[in-house]
Amino acid sequence: MRFKSLFFVVALFITIAASAGPTDNVIFRVEIDGKWGYLNAKGEYLVTPQFDHAYEFSDCGLACVKLGNKYGFIDTTGKIVIEPQFDYAGDFKDDRAIIHINKKYGVIDKTGKYVIEPRYNYIWISSSNGLAKININKKHGFIDLNGNIVIELIYDDAGVFSNGLARVKQNGKWGYIDTTGKFIIEPSFDFAQDFSDGFAIVKIQHKYGYIDTTGKFVILPQFKSIQPLVNKNYVRVGVKKLKYGLMDNKGNIIVEPQYDWIGEFQENGLARVEQYHQWRYIDTTGQIVKQKFSYVGNFSSDGLAQVQAYEIDQYGNQYKKYGFINTSGEIVIPIQYDCVGNFSNGLAYIGEINYLTNKYKNFGYIDKTGNIVIKQQFQEAYDFGENGLACIEINNKYAFIDKTGNFVGPKFDQAWDFHENGLAKIKIDGKYGYIDSTGNYVIEPLYDYINIAYPSEHELKKIRW
Repeated sequence: MRFKSLFFVVALFITIAASAGPTDNVIFRVEIDGKWGYLNAKGEYLVTPQFDHAYEFSDCGLACVKLGNKYGFIDTTGKIVIEPQFDYAGDFKDDRAIIHINKKYGVIDKTGKYVIEPRYNYIWISSSNGLAKININKKHGFIDLNGNIVIELIYDDAGVFSNGLARVKQNGKWGYIDTTGKFIIEPSFDFAQDFSDGFAIVKIQHKYGYIDTTGKFVILPQFKSIQPLVNKNYVRVGVKKLKYGLMDNKGNIIVEPQYDWIGEFQENGLARVEQYHQWRYIDTTGQIVKQKFSYVGNFSSDGLAQVQAYEIDQYGNQYKKYGFINTSGEIVIPIQYDCVGNFSNGLAYIGEINYLTNKYKNFGYIDKTGNIVIKQQFQEAYDFGENGLACIEINNKYAFIDKTGNFVGPKFDQAWDFHENGLAKIKIDGKYGYIDSTGNYVIEPLYDYINIAYPSEHELKKIRW
């Protein structure tokens, strides 16, 4: 089975007027001839390429840039607001940025003034209460964002504050303190993790347990591993020989440790489990609700999940084949394909495999009844996005098609998914640009590299996911 990479991108720092389109306020950072600058959504230079590197704009309207070996900050007009002087600088968050100079860390405000002088070996700013974890000479403590020491540097190690508590290590044991430095949970653990949603994983004598914010054990230390699921009501627990079960966050056993793997619960209340190389689904009570397959996928928003079984030929050779089931466990599309994607916008790709080269070929798309609606003709195919477009490869070029199989826009040497702002990055003849969902160029492919600098590429997500 092929797995497609998930990519995550950008989220805004400037308030967009209600009348503005999704791309009107986009800013791009570009590289050309080894220098970096910025473009607006019309492809016009906001800042001509002049920096040795340029980064994304943060929510205060400043972007970090590099000149030579030093880092500073500019505004959206290209004016240098904070002179390049640092050996390293992070992005601004809540009008504060961590910097590194002369082998020490400090914090500046958006004028470049030090709010925490650079004298620490390490700084980590907590997003939950405005305290920063610091380190000097292997001792840890906490300061506020004005540089005042709130909790003395007396700990051998420390985490960050979460749910009002921070884990700290003292004399070889871990416990939890509040924001005044008072121990709320005395140091008695061999290891401890930060709190999340009111619970924390702790370790005593090679066994893991689960505590609440009072230090009370919700799950006694008895397991080889513990991992909270995304659904916060459940915890995956493991015993020796890596067998997994489920408990709720009150310590009740839902599923005895018996599976080789347990996945996350999906919106339909089902989770994938593996046992002896066979996959099936269980519900939130631990009841087995689906038949076994050699592999099962997650259910898509269209209510179908891909499943895998082995086909055996007359010579005893095994071949992986894929089909689809519905939430009732019924096979609605026969298990007959060499390769399938996830259903999205009512369509899923299918493909064949060349067993001599072990490469996939002849990709097309089927609907939820299993009918081929876009004939098998592509070298490669990807899931459809929310905008009704899918990226494919044909004749060694990438392009986008709509749900009828018609091409939208030209073909490219390389193409990436559309983001939720309606733009997709493309590459032609070694140069990068961007197109919109009609296939028209928003930014012509003229640049050695390009990325979105506002909204931030780390927070926008690709629309197909």
